[in-house]
Amino acid sequence: MARSILNFVDEVKPEFDPVATGSPTLPQDALNPLRIQPYGYYASFIPKPQETTQLWAGNLNKYHIYNGELYNSSKTVRLITDTGALNSAADGIWSGGMKGKLPLGLSTNAENEKNANRTIYTNRQITGTAAPFMASELNSLKKVNVESLFGTGTTALFANDPDKNYWLNLLGYNVGATETDITLDSLTAKPELRQVGAVMHSTPILLTQRGKITVSSAGVLDTTDRDDYLLFGSTQGLLHVVDADTGIEKFAFAPHEMMQNQKVAFLSETSSTQGSSNLFYGIDAPWTAYTQYVSKADGTLTVKSSDRTSDGGTNTGLALKGLQWVYGGLRMGGRSYYALNLSDLDNPSLKFHINPAAAVTTDANGTTTPNTDNALSYMGQSWSKPTLAYVKFGGVKKLVMFVGGGYDTGYESAAYDQNTTTGSGAGVYMFDADTGSLLWWSSANATAAKGAEAFTDASASTINMKYSVVSQINAIDRDNDGLVDNLYFGDLGGQAFRVDLNNAATGVDASAKKANFATRVVRLFNEHASGGTSPRFYEMPSVSIHEDNGYVAAVAFSSGNRSSPLVGTAAASGTNNQAGSTVSAADGVFVVYDKDVAKSDLYTLTDSVSSTQLTTKNISLTSLNTNISTGVAITGNNGWKYTYSSTAGVYKGMNELYALDGMLYVNVCHRDGTGIGGSCGAGVKGDSYVYQFCLPTGKCPNNFYASGQTEPNRVKIGGGILGTGLGQGNGNSDLQRLTVNRSTTLDCTAAINKNKPECQQFTTTVKLRQLRWYETR
Repeated sequence: MARSILNFVDEVKPEFDPVATGSPTLPQDALNPLRIQPYGYYASFIPKPQETTQLWAGNLNKYHIYNGELYNSSKTVRLITDTGALNSAADGIWSGGMKGKLPLGLSTNAENEKNANRTIYTNRQITGTAAPFMASELNSLKKVNVESLFGTGTTALFANDPDKNYWLNLLGYNVGATETDITLDSLTAKPELRQVGAVMHSTPILLTQRGKITVSSAGVLDTTDRDDYLLFGSTQGLLHVVDADTGIEKFAFAPHEMMQNQKVAFLSETSSTQGSSNLFYGIDAPWTAYTQYVSKADGTLTVKSSDRTSDGGTNTGLALKGLQWVYGGLRMGGRSYYALNLSDLDNPSLKFHINPAAAVTTDANGTTTPNTDNALSYMGQSWSKPTLAYVKFGGVKKLVMFVGGGYDTGYESAAYDQNTTTGSGAGVYMFDADTGSLLWWSSANATAAKGAEAFTDASASTINMKYSVVSQINAIDRDNDGLVDNLYFGDLGGQAFRVDLNNAATGVDASAKKANFATRVVRLFNEHASGGTSPRFYEMPSVSIHEDNGYVAAVAFSSGNRSSPLVGTAAASGTNNQAGSTVSAADGVFVVYDKDVAKSDLYTLTDSVSSTQLTTKNISLTSLNTNISTGVAITGNNGWKYTYSSTAGVYKGMNELYALDGMLYVNVCHRDGTGIGGSCGAGVKGDSYVYQFCLPTGKCPNNFYASGQTEPNRVKIGGGILGTGLGQGNGNSDLQRLTVNRSTTLDCTAAINKNKPECQQFTTTVKLRQLRWYETR
């Protein structure tokens, strides 16, 4: 996103106001998934392309969702103006945002620790009793605070850290990187350093540690006594855990590799000098959580130990225990994936670190090269949001983590066409979610296990899985047994895939069962084109099931070049294209009718020409542009595609897409839109919209559109690259609607408006009913 902002602001050097980017976080409630909380979280940052700093600082705040829009603390001022700019008068619920709430201070009194002394954890260790002191990576977490920096004996874990001053800056003391003779007493005279890196792609997630489910007299579910936190990464290189009620940071995690690779980001903004072409990205990928609750005697659900035991007695050794594990990568900050155990936020621990950068061989001269006998060496930057799911692997049920192969930085060039031998990030990987060990992988490079326990060769020309996979993997449980059976994803080369996993794989032993775990990889369609004109799929596809002479999965993809948002044919008005390039795909929505995935004999289907052959494989899609009034029927067709514009590059799919109640919503950016103006011609270019389609055929019901309408409905979100999601509607927690700005004069009850995306609402009411069950023999 930062690269996109750089391109959008052009080559001007004014001061910029804070910029909103990405989508608001509208957290899914772990205790009641069908009810959306009446709060949204929005990040902002200040782009400084005119300065030498490599750190773009930002903030994050909490807002009310009121009538489907984000509002200030008193629900009187909208956060986003009609132009898409941030309204500076819309103060958040957290005064000063989480940046203003940072617990900075000098106190070493444990009783005051909640109000002072920022707590940072790291997997770094310092060895040696005399200089030079050595730093290395640990497989556990250690606490960094003034005590561990200035203490004595066993508490002085970082007293000899050669980068001690960088830690002090993170704790809020503005000291020079090479400043000497700093003591605990002298810190009181140091100026405060209060800053947070930009939160751009690391979408915050809600961590509910505790809560109680209640049921009203009408049978409606609600929750009380909650203990909620927000987790997100920032470009400074920290993973933040923040109290969702107060905005106060509980702690931050600073990976050892951030101290190695971008420690200058820990200093003040003005300390870095290589400018916006070398931005720090830190921990900029979206993370995910896996949570299991246990109940206490009073009905409270918790991720910690319960006051009940598994045998009903008082043996605390048998206490029921919950868990909360989090997983995520770095995006453009690196190639790593980390997993943390946050079941006890007072004592977090490191589960594992997957480090593809370490998959190298070193010659006698100390030169390192990628170890092509190691599957991890083929991974790119860790963009993919982890998908957590259960499978039966080798006959054993396991919790696993699916991620895409990663991002090849060659795609920063609009004309890049990835090569199998030189590119990175192709394919999909499955790791043990408890240990981090690689269980299975598939790509054009997976011609052998290469350190994994199993693999699937996808190098055949009919599959050709050789392009970067950066999206989250959509994992489907087709038979409702709690085990994932199918994976859906696209790549940056214009291809879409389904992987069929067989949890009932047979074999003479566990090794054979693992080898038979993945039945096949199917390329659903191939829209690849040469010279960088392939559609790029950055987002996880949506999957919805429809009935039409059997069951069919409508698998929807949206394309757009996130790295080059201005690339494309110039508009008649003389649009300034990025680097003067005209290379771009004809971006749009691609919907596949997967007619195989719901078949009872899926695992016996073959690729051969017979009555049992696969139906949905390397299919062609019918244009919806010329069929929007009639749709593309499932019978006789394989799916449809809708091109946003006949001029390549003018419209690009950005941010997520999602299916709901027979509708498909897609976030799209219009490069030549009005944008947000600024002084001296500065500002953010382009506008963002949400497009609305009807599933599965693309055709909406009769009288859905206005008379004579030939294009899908859409609503403007604002200026720049923005997205939106479903939030609470009309002050009713049982209604959902798109969180977008609405005209105060828009009458959503009028027939001409009621089907527009900004007017649609969806009911999610769930009530408990008492039922009598009878057993028959």
